[in-house]
Amino acid sequence: MAEIQLSSIRKLSLLHKVMFFTQIAFAGICFYLSYSDTVPPGIDKETEKILQVAALVFSAAGFFGRTFLMKKKILEARAMSGTVQQKFNLFKSFAILQWAMLEGPTLLCIIIFLLSGNYALLVLAAVLLICFGMLAPTRAKVAFQLSLSDAEAAEL
Repeated sequence: MAEIQLSSIRKLSLLHKVMFFTQIAFAGICFYLSYSDTVPPGIDKETEKILQVAALVFSAAGFFGRTFLMKKKILEARAMSGTVQQKFNLFKSFAILQWAMLEGPTLLCIIIFLLSGNYALLVLAAVLLICFGMLAPTRAKVAFQLSLSDAEAAEL
């Protein structure tokens, strides 16, 4: 049986889609559990306020931290004098790190929503998910961010 070879971009895109849809599925399950009152809110108002602040702080830190990190790493990759594959491998490593920096706060918001029943946290998770979805890798995005020529981008 012949093995199907996926391009580097398609592998990275597949990883992004799995991470994205897993978060959506988790949010959907938690929404159902909360809405159906299968898991009733189980924390007091004081704890809920503390957790809300923590969710906001982690969300802001994840969003702005990944933006700062991505800018720094893209400049580092552009300045790198290596092969296209080496540049892409560097890009891949910090793309995954960037996704993790958004996925963590998203999951935290969803978990706190499940504990508190506060739909504002689910909305915050949805905003983070939209940001996460916009980070899907494409050949054009990678070529633009790494300043690759068309011939170099075709190697990916």
